[in-house]
Amino acid sequence: MRGLVEAEDGTLFDWQADSSSHMASTTKSFTLLLAVEAVVNGIVSLDDLVTISTKAATINNNHPNAPTHSSTGFTEGENIRFEDLLYAMMLDSAGDASIAIAQHVAVSSFPSIADDTDSQQEQEFTDMMNNRAVELGLTDTEFFNAYGGPHVHEWDNTAGTVTTHRATPRDMARWFHYGMQYELFRDVAGFQGDYDFTAFGATLDVVGAAYSLNKNLNIPGLQGSKPGGGGGCISCWILEARRINRDIVTGYTQDQSGDGTTLLNYGFAELFHPKMAAESNEWAGGWLENDVTAVTADLAASVVVQANGTLRILLWDVDLDDEGITHLNPYSVPKAASGFAVPTNDPAAGTKQPISYTIERSATGELTTRDSGPSITQQVSYATQDYTAQVAGDTKSSVYKVVSSEPPPPTRPGDITIYDPPTVGPHNQSVFFEIDNDILVENARIISAEFGNLVVIADTSDGVFLYLYGITIQRTVFLRDTQFVGTGSEGRVHKFKSSLIITGHRQNNGFSLLQTWNIDPELGTLSSALDSYSGPAVSELELTGLDGSEVHLDLVVASISSGTPTLRNYTIHNNTGEITTRDSITSGTGSAVAISRLRGFESRDIYALVYRDNSARLVVQSYEIDGNWQLAQMASTTDNNAANTLAASVKIKIAAFDKQGVMVALQADATIAEQRLEVWAFDTGLTSDVIQPARISTETIMQDGLHALSRIPGDDAEGDFLLVPGAYALDGIKVQAWRSAPRH
Repeated sequence: MRGLVEAEDGTLFDWQADSSSHMASTTKSFTLLLAVEAVVNGIVSLDDLVTISTKAATINNNHPNAPTHSSTGFTEGENIRFEDLLYAMMLDSAGDASIAIAQHVAVSSFPSIADDTDSQQEQEFTDMMNNRAVELGLTDTEFFNAYGGPHVHEWDNTAGTVTTHRATPRDMARWFHYGMQYELFRDVAGFQGDYDFTAFGATLDVVGAAYSLNKNLNIPGLQGSKPGGGGGCISCWILEARRINRDIVTGYTQDQSGDGTTLLNYGFAELFHPKMAAESNEWAGGWLENDVTAVTADLAASVVVQANGTLRILLWDVDLDDEGITHLNPYSVPKAASGFAVPTNDPAAGTKQPISYTIERSATGELTTRDSGPSITQQVSYATQDYTAQVAGDTKSSVYKVVSSEPPPPTRPGDITIYDPPTVGPHNQSVFFEIDNDILVENARIISAEFGNLVVIADTSDGVFLYLYGITIQRTVFLRDTQFVGTGSEGRVHKFKSSLIITGHRQNNGFSLLQTWNIDPELGTLSSALDSYSGPAVSELELTGLDGSEVHLDLVVASISSGTPTLRNYTIHNNTGEITTRDSITSGTGSAVAISRLRGFESRDIYALVYRDNSARLVVQSYEIDGNWQLAQMASTTDNNAANTLAASVKIKIAAFDKQGVMVALQADATIAEQRLEVWAFDTGLTSDVIQPARISTETIMQDGLHALSRIPGDDAEGDFLLVPGAYALDGIKVQAWRSAPRH
């Protein structure tokens, strides 16, 4: 078995992989390789008419002492298109087609042997096979004919001799994968379904007998295969499959029970099995809820909701090569959700009017109040942009925050460094006071909006708010702007591009509300809502989407509406943010919905939906949006393993691989400290448009508190992911990095 990647290959599993034995009809895949190369090199054409020779037509009649060789049943003198012979050889394992192909390629390569006997012509092709095997470095492979027969007699190449082909499983895998680099080879070796063709007379305008072939193998991601059997092989098979953009090819002989699918499943499970690559120390600042996003390949950001209802932003240095995740910064305190409005000197009165001050900063960083009002009593650091002040006569809370009213300097696009503080020295600045516990935050989500911008959406006691943060050159965080989203909860945010985001939340009346917003990355400001759309009543919702065309962006909302998982898709105008509803589709009954757009399908717009159905099972489905913005479910897979049942309190998170797969993190029961990371592939065969979800591998982790899952961008693995676990009131916050399918 060989796991093959772009730049290198490697063995995932082998057992006597370099011991040669008979490989029977898998030989025909090597015949296909030479035939394809003859087409590529212009020696033969797919439309060539090939006359069925006596040797080809009577292959079974002349092998009385050996297992019957399969044949399509061609008759001597029939003319078959060369392309149809290729499919007959591979789909029907037709020995007659193999001999006809061998003779035609040999004579086309060496016209001087046109008058030789059938056996001599096939012998010439066999010599070509062995020479090509040497060129490919297949040192333990030897062919005696083009179809895999286990014997040789007067009708074959060496009269009166009984012998055996030989090849090692490693050589079989190598030549097959080499052939799969040719499009024609892939088309023929990977074909599934019905293949119909007709024989002809001397020309294409004279129609002869009709033939019908069929092949259907239910193997996820199958790219190509060729089985064999009988003789010294017993049972043998070469298969190649692709899952999550990685290829595995397996070759074996001496099989008793058809283990090809089992070996592929084992190989992919080994390749993609999630392994922890790094884990941070605990951050013990206290928390209630938290979420994480990968900013770059080496930087992550968390939003933390603390038990007293305040927000904190944490930055993490991520270095998977050194297996380290390090907390970088003191936490950043945002301004109050209601903006810059602040209480008067009597907070208990509840009035909110700004109290402006001018402060003078000395070279040592000391702050001096220059206007009358509450006194600032604590010296603070300039670089943090967060100041703590003591307010005289406060009857509600003694902790206030001082926030600059000056806008931050312009963003430098393309650089995550947003704000470079000036040299500490005399500096005048207007500031405002805010009460720390004025508005209680209950939950929050965070996304990276590029150019060093972080967007946080928070559910609070006063409704849903949107915050925009920037990252400094020292890798600390400062607040840039905030907007009120609306009353309600379940706030979600999705970024289409660095300047356009969309939010969704559940209003107090239960109905969902979608809104688009513009980010000015230079000024660091959030616009007011560009457009709004009020959707149906939901109990939970998630957002994902695609940047799409220059005009329209695709948004998909997964929600639970009246106990039913529902997908709704919308288009967002690229410039105006206008929201247009397009289509909706429902699926069964359930809860705990999670959705992700799948990457790596080129122009196809594919989505993965995951939820718990009412029978406590995990359901994973694939959906596609067509060119008319219509949603269609392609396939659905349900986990019927009784050991994997999900409690009503289940937590499910999902994040997409770089291509054609998702990582699903779940805690089956929120009261039990056990989590699972599951890798799911969404792959098609070469001739199928249906994308069937298939679970590849599962890792069980004995830990509590599933909070967030986010993919780390990069090329060192098919999937690097950040996972945030931790039990509230028991654990500090820690961030884990999990790697699937490493490339080194």
